[in-house]
Amino acid sequence: MRYEDETRLVPIHDAVSGESVQIEGTVVDTTIKFRPGRQLISEVDDGSGRLVMRFFNFYPSQRNALAPGTKVRVMGEIRQGFFGAEMVHPRFRVVRGEMPLPKSLTPVYSTTAGLGQDVLRKLAVRALEQSDLGDALPVPVRRKLQLLPLDEAIRLLHNPTPDVDADTLLDGTHAAWRRVNPTECPANTCR
Repeated sequence: MRYEDETRLVPIHDAVSGESVQIEGTVVDTTIKFRPGRQLISEVDDGSGRLVMRFFNFYPSQRNALAPGTKVRVMGEIRQGFFGAEMVHPRFRVVRGEMPLPKSLTPVYSTTAGLGQDVLRKLAVRALEQSDLGDALPVPVRRKLQLLPLDEAIRLLHNPTPDVDADTLLDGTHAAWRRVNPTECPANTCR
């Protein structure tokens, strides 16, 4: 469906409202507020600014994980709320020790209730490891049609590097999509 860029951290001060960004900071305060309804509010500071994380549905384990002093990595859409920068229901991870950033964009797959993104990503990785992605098209034919090798195209679609134009991946015009979807071949080369 889309890709999220978890390959870099954005300072809270530099985050643009309406964009999905990843920040890393320390939890300053976590409380449960009851107006207008029950919600978990956690404030994170990264040295450049503060961010409020707001959860309307939450578990006690989330409150415990967001104890003051905990270092967290947070991913979500940032917006300017009444009290400054905030994210509603962001994904977060507690940072323990050295936690390197991913080297590729994170795919977001179509799913259904009860089947989360983490499970789908693990299944995709396992399928890529176990599949024979040998190319049936001879090299001269691929060159004539200007197509990528099959294994390269499929791996790129599931794990694109940050330098790949995500817009071409999303709109289906990237060379990797042309390889797996023959209707997208360059003009007059698929006949």
